[in-house]
This record gives sequence, structure tokens and C-alpha cells, in this order.
Amino acid sequence: MGHGREGSLRAEGAKGPLVIRGGPGPGEMDWEAFRRLLSQVDLAIQEGGAYSRMIRDLGAQVLETFEALDPLIQELTSRVCPYCGTVCCINRHGLPDLDDVVVIRAMGLDLPSYDLSRRGADICQFIGPKGCVLPRARRPYRCTWYFCDPLRLQWELLPLASYRAIEAGLVELAGARQRLMSSMEEILREAGVDY
Repeated sequence: MGHGREGSLRAEGAKGPLVIRGGPGPGEMDWEAFRRLLSQVDLAIQEGGAYSRMIRDLGAQVLETFEALDPLIQELTSRVCPYCGTVCCINRHGLPDLDDVVVIRAMGLDLPSYDLSRRGADICQFIGPKGCVLPRARRPYRCTWYFCDPLRLQWELLPLASYRAIEAGLVELAGARQRLMSSMEEILREAGVDY
């Protein structure tokens, strides 16, 4: 694990750069232990056999749910986010936790590159003129389920069928993600990995 020129942390052998949110700072974390854990996660996803097939299938279900839900939420965010006066999308919220990393990898997606030189309270590094520039499936999970007050109001103003479609999509996404994480935790536990 090392620091890149732009202040990113990169996990050697990983699919892409990654950061874990909510723990000690980069100089304080046991990055070698974290890298070993990620290697175990990668093995569980890639090595072949029933377990990895199951994880990839669950990852595909999560990705399919994200893709079905995205246009519905994107319609709401396009009405609110470009005109927001108080941006709630701050940098620390745009960094994934370990569950996010596991889910993103299980979906077969690469992690974005994270600029760790930014302060946590700054506007998220992935915010563009029309909102987040990352595909929804590559964002931390909190970026999908969090609805600020103006966004909730727009959701409540939708026709009932659209309102229910978003609600059902969020419930399905939570369930698919939970099934994936439960399976991964069981696989890692059986492999003797402390997760």
C-alpha cells in the first residue's frame, strides 16, 4: 500500500485504488492487514467454484437492481441537485466503506480513484455541474439511499406508481446487497478471515 502522487491510496494487486472510510487516518491504519483482507475478498470472488459463482451471481443481481433504480432516482436528482444551495454531498460521504468495496468488486466494477488530499468536509470530489459523475453502482451505498429534504419532497410529488417504483427498488437493492454481504461474510469466516 502506498501513497500516489495525487494523495490516493492504492491497494497492490487490487482492481483499483481504494480507501476505507471511518477508520484511522492513512498513516494510522494497518494497511497491510487491510490489503490481505481485500486479497481474500478478491479470491472469494474470482477463484472459481460454487462460492465465487454465487458471489458473482449475487453481484449481478445487485448491479441489475442498481441499473433499474438509477433512472428513477436520476430523474429526481436532476430536478434538485443542480440547483442546490446547501450541498450535502461532502467528500467524506463519497468514500466507500469496506462493504461498499466488496459490493463494487462483486459487481465486477472497478473502484474510482480517490483523492485523499481533500478535506472530508469539502464538496465531494465526484460532484459535477449536474450532480455525481460516478455511475450509481460505483458510488458508496449511502449515496443511493440518502434523500435530503428537497429530494424527498420531489419524490413525494411523483405519481403514486413512480413513488412506489422507487420505494420497491430501494427495498430490493437493500435486500440484494444484504444477501451478497451475508454470503461474503460466511465465505470469509469459513476461510478463517476476520471480517
